[in-house]
Formats: sequence, C-alpha cells, structure tokens
Amino acid sequence: MEHRPAQFTHYACQTAFVAIVGTSLPARRVTISYSRREALDDLISYLNMWMAETILPDDATELEIKDAYADHLGQPVEIVVCD
Repeated sequence: MEHRPAQFTHYACQTAFVAIVGTSLPARRVTISYSRREALDDLISYLNMWMAETILPDDATELEIKDAYADHLGQPVEIVVCD
C-alpha cells in the first residue's frame, strides 16, 4: 500500500522503549513498548515464563530484573530508549 507524504506528521512521533535480552542472535529477544514500565513488565513476564516458579514480582525494579536475568538465565538485559 502506498501512502502520500501528507499522511504522516512529524509531531506524531512517540518515544519507544526497546527491551533487549541477550547478546547473541539465536538467544536474543527484543520487545518494544511505549513506556519504561511496560518494557520492564515484558522482561518480568519473559523471565517468569522460563522458570518453574515466579522469580520476579510485578513491581520489580530495573536493577532487580537485571540481577535476576544474570542469576537465572546468565543473560544481560538492557532497555534502549528510542526517540
């Protein structure tokens, strides 16, 4: 589908938060959210899905999430802010 340039407005941009798990392509997982809290929630859900028990509560901090990934999956975690 083709869009005319007038259909896009420069002021409609929104900051996105990209949550990245891992560094190597086969194991890397990336999600995009529109708030930092949503990005953290995605990371919490992903880690809890992989474990047999709930590792992180819903209100875990970013530091707690990074530590839990390092301890349980041996993977680094980061959130990149894209304007």
